Amino acid sequence: MNNTTESSRNVLSEQHFCSLNSKQRYLKITALAIVTLTTYFGNSLILYTLQKYSSNFKGTLYMIISNLAVADLLLAFGLTFQLAEYVFPNLESDKYFCVIKTCCIAVSITCSSDMLSYMSIDRFCAIMFPMRHFLNAHKKKSKRCILAVTWLVSLLIGVIPIIVSAVNISDDSPRGFSCKYGYMIPYKASMFAAIFLPIEFGFNVCLCLIVMWRVLTNNAARNNYRKSMIKCLLTLQIYILFAVCWSPYVVTTVLMEMNKEGINDYFCFREFAVLVGFMNSGMNWILYSLANRKFRKSFKNVLSCTSVKNNDNTMFRL
Repeated sequence: MNNTTESSRNVLSEQHFCSLNSKQRYLKITALAIVTLTTYFGNSLILYTLQKYSSNFKGTLYMIISNLAVADLLLAFGLTFQLAEYVFPNLESDKYFCVIKTCCIAVSITCSSDMLSYMSIDRFCAIMFPMRHFLNAHKKKSKRCILAVTWLVSLLIGVIPIIVSAVNISDDSPRGFSCKYGYMIPYKASMFAAIFLPIEFGFNVCLCLIVMWRVLTNNAARNNYRKSMIKCLLTLQIYILFAVCWSPYVVTTVLMEMNKEGINDYFCFREFAVLVGFMNSGMNWILYSLANRKFRKSFKNVLSCTSVKNNDNTMFRL
């Protein structure tokens, strides 16, 4: 009961301090629309490219990237619901609409985070235990099982707290139902995510730096030095982009907990900070094209409708 009362007070405060004028509201809708369309376009391009030039994008890394793209498309689907809510404010009071939207966003973010960890562990094993990784790399069934488990864990973590929260919200509440950020996701789950994400980022970066150090100092790895370093640098850049985009939201959530008396001052900022986090999903394809020559040439061929044979490996040489 105490948690419900505190949640109600926080949401009412958020509604009071986050009232936007017409210009600000249109600006927010425009920004969200751009992020949504970019996310749809960029990740569809990634999936199409990986499928069209599948023989040139072999390995667990590119399989993980394809799953990251699917997770980002799920986020775009959730953001489409968010846009509909802005255009038709009456949808905000629809509990089922809010649950679907929030679940899509939560599962997408959770899955992206888990996939990044899988990516760092895979790169670590590939360099530290090359023979074992080489043997396991040809076992597609085991990789698919790991990816399936990752999706299942993300689904459970992202959906269960939201469903429980929705069930506990009374339809007879005098304040009605709100679909604002932080309302559907339990407070403890939100704080856990805010603390866990920086720890996970540090873990991933440490593994990546260990791999790069190992490649630079191990003579046995010098035969694949350039190829391994390119993959490590791409992986590291993906981590950094994810951290930069989500840092404002994470920092704001932590500050809200540390300064409860001024909690209302952070609500509006967090509403816009989460948009910066969403931008990460629409920027990955740009990062791939800038950091990886194979992606850059493939994207150029797809966007220019250039016909290239799928087995022409010389064109995609790293």
